[in-house]
Amino acid sequence: MPQVSGGELAGSTGGRGLNTAFRSDLAEAAVQVLTGDGHPGRAYDFTGPLWTYREAAEVLGVPYREVPDAGPGPMSWLNVQVRAGALEFQSPDLAHVLGRPAESMLDRLRE
Repeated sequence: MPQVSGGELAGSTGGRGLNTAFRSDLAEAAVQVLTGDGHPGRAYDFTGPLWTYREAAEVLGVPYREVPDAGPGPMSWLNVQVRAGALEFQSPDLAHVLGRPAESMLDRLRE
């Protein structure tokens, strides 16, 4: 989840979107797949609603600042993937299995 530090939200994503899903939605979908009808032999791509760090900053009411990667490590690798658009893929599978829209990061931040 995005975190505000020093009164601003900083990121190294190049303004690209992230399709994160919450564990609670993924767990609910897993229960549906494991116990519901019509799922054997099916494969799903569970993605959450797209959001950007800039949008998150707007929801939080703080400025957004793009910063360079801090150096090698897992976040640097992930930021490279995000900047390349790897986390912008959208699938309707999660919402379909849930029978409702998946919770969005921006809605969670508004709470």
